[in-house]
Amino acid sequence: MIEDRDVSVEVDGDKVAIKMRDRDGSERVIERDLSNYEMLWSLTEQANWPENYRKVDSLKSGLFSSLTKEQAGRLRTEMDDVEAMLYNTITRNNTFSGLYGGEDSFSDMLCEIVSHGKDFVKKALLTDPEAAKTLREKGIHESFSYIVPYQFDYVQEYQYKGDVVAKEEISNINRKLDWMKENLSGILSSDYIDDISKEAKKIVPYLEAIVNDDSKKFVGKENDLKNYFKKFSEKAKYANKALEMSSDENMPEILSVQTENIISNYIKQKKTVDFKFDFSDFKPESKNKSKVKPK
Repeated sequence: MIEDRDVSVEVDGDKVAIKMRDRDGSERVIERDLSNYEMLWSLTEQANWPENYRKVDSLKSGLFSSLTKEQAGRLRTEMDDVEAMLYNTITRNNTFSGLYGGEDSFSDMLCEIVSHGKDFVKKALLTDPEAAKTLREKGIHESFSYIVPYQFDYVQEYQYKGDVVAKEEISNINRKLDWMKENLSGILSSDYIDDISKEAKKIVPYLEAIVNDDSKKFVGKENDLKNYFKKFSEKAKYANKALEMSSDENMPEILSVQTENIISNYIKQKKTVDFKFDFSDFKPESKNKSKVKPK
């Protein structure tokens, strides 16, 4: 049991009782049974985040493939609830001070605590200095919560459709090049316009490869493509400036950040090997029944 002037925490096995005094002087007790967060503890065991924190894309992709929308909702709810417990105790004690510098880093720290599993969470709830020492030694990594899909990730329009966006981008590039020829001939030299058009069209075969899901086109080309976009941006700065001054609001740079992102996302997607998870035994509904008792 730990006590502070604003909070006291009791941990008995997996049973947790947090008694808090609010600003108006009233007291309330939050009771939880950590054994009911079984899906979350299965995730922490399978993901092994402290060792695999560099594999965010692989972990998230694997979870997305392994969970139904409803299971993902349950997992997110369990994670949020445990983080709320930690927030209510850690913010009232100085044991973990110095491990975070602001709201974002504080949230990352709570997620990191959760990622270490149930027994570690108990230590943190009791503000055990050993828990803080472990975090200082192993580090806090941004961020365990990123790997859990949100509900909107399962809505079709939010799912990345490389072939669709690549096809749209080809059309956008051609539209902008046509506009440039029609409207900038008297402002920019014809040689410059022809050169920019020629260079811009070099990226079209790569976008067509995405449409056709031809990943072989990108083998060994990742650095070449990064350099291409950098050089093209410098070469096309006068054309892009003219596009920026256009009255047409739908006329961004000839090759926009989106163009580069479409290609980099496709390459990353093909390089990502889904982490394997098994949540087949878990139903969408959580077993946890939270109790809050006013005092």
